[in-house]
Amino acid sequence: MRQFEAGAFDIVVDKGGLDALMGENTPDAGDAGAALLAEVARLAAASGGAYACVTLAQAHVLRAPCTSRPYTLLCGRKD
Repeated sequence: MRQFEAGAFDIVVDKGGLDALMGENTPDAGDAGAALLAEVARLAAASGGAYACVTLAQAHVLRAPCTSRPYTLLCGRKD
């Protein structure tokens, strides 16, 4: 049984979770990242929600499979 219902959140905030799961550029890390993003989609999409991800912005993390995301992706970069 899932802890939260689909669409339970208006926003999902992630500070380093995706980075932790995808620390290395490996197929297993990619699968873990995809699973996290699928859960974000389940939790936020039904409510038209957003996903705010604070990341180190490693190239392989930025290529994570979120191109067909059903939520708003909040991005920012400070140079």
